[in-house]
Amino acid sequence: MNEERLKYMIVEDVDEVRHAIIQRMKMYTAWECSCDTAYFEIALKHLNEHKPELLFLDYSILGGNSFMLLEHLLQVQDYDPYIIFFTGYMSDQPEIAEQILNKYHVDKFLNKPIFQKLTNQLDSILAEAFLKNNSKKINQFLWIETIEKLMIQINPELITCFYQSINPRYKVILLVTGVEYEIKASWSDCEKIVVSFNLNFEYANSRYYYINKKHIIKKKRPFLWLTDGKKVEVTKEKWNKFIA
Repeated sequence: MNEERLKYMIVEDVDEVRHAIIQRMKMYTAWECSCDTAYFEIALKHLNEHKPELLFLDYSILGGNSFMLLEHLLQVQDYDPYIIFFTGYMSDQPEIAEQILNKYHVDKFLNKPIFQKLTNQLDSILAEAFLKNNSKKINQFLWIETIEKLMIQINPELITCFYQSINPRYKVILLVTGVEYEIKASWSDCEKIVVSFNLNFEYANSRYYYINKKHIIKKKRPFLWLTDGKKVEVTKEKWNKFIA
């Protein structure tokens, strides 16, 4: 398993649903499936050992239900994954939604069928999951001076990309939150920041976009989609840098 990628787990008793989720997630190369199972005991063991950053949980699973997993998560220290919870029992048991939202703080609740909902919402859901995961990390910070002479402290790991400003002497720093800061810098200065903080960046084209590979959520040649939603075109000679 590639440790650079974020992990997700699917706990669902219907094979077709698990397969459909995996197929949709294959477009998002920042994520990889660490476990898909129909069984409570397998899910519980995987949670304890691997702590995936994202959970797809169906209410009804073999050997128990996902409330039992959510109850267990309340007891685990320093582990707060992004949780997508879904069920087909809302008409019979409307109290389910109230319980999971009020007690277990589930991040996203979906009533079945979920296929079209995932197709429409997965971009935004994964962006939220990424931000939740990174907000818990303690990192070194970078001080920058904007062209307005403001001193700003940022987490360098949350830089989605550097891109060229209209003024050739300036570069724009784009964060995963969508916030942008324009600074006076050369491409060499940007590369020094990347090296200093051991980040994994590549140029998407002839020094117009310099992209953090960690924040790519989808690839479809010749385009990359970044965590904040930005779509960037990659030149033919640079594409291989992003498919490894």
